[in-house]
Amino acid sequence: MRGRQREPARDPQDLERLLIDRQWVGDIDGMVALFEPDAVVDTGEAELTRGHDAIRALFETFVASGRKFQRGEQRPAAINGDLALTSTRLPDGSITSEVARRQSDEALRRALAEVKRLGDELQAENVYLRREVESTLGSGATVRVILPTPAARRLDRDQARATGSNR
Repeated sequence: MRGRQREPARDPQDLERLLIDRQWVGDIDGMVALFEPDAVVDTGEAELTRGHDAIRALFETFVASGRKFQRGEQRPAAINGDLALTSTRLPDGSITSEVARRQSDEALRRALAEVKRLGDELQAENVYLRREVESTLGSGATVRVILPTPAARRLDRDQARATGSNR
């Protein structure tokens, strides 16, 4: 189900319904998408569940066990700016509480994730190329890369005029 369009949470009160609906159909990616990448979930166990990978693993365990989240009596969200505190009294009497933050447009989030991915890829290529240069030319070698940008072409023309040479 990765990459499919899902109903976004437009209001903090949507979060419980969306999480339960997605869990009941086994949409783990959709469940995880409701959480920020560095979110923390407290299940009452000794360790907190931190980040998308750990949250995904937690939800995979729930889905695999057949355990289903239950709807409860949701209290009105306490909203302050972009933050909201939501809480629900579950059928067994326990109470959940969540802090939610209003998210920017999903398209913007995807674009920022793509920028980060490309930056990471560029960094990895940089490391690879540096290792290749070092293995080919030896340790401490430097390489000057000249890119044919408009600014570089102007610089070349200016240097050619200053030295009287033709480039």
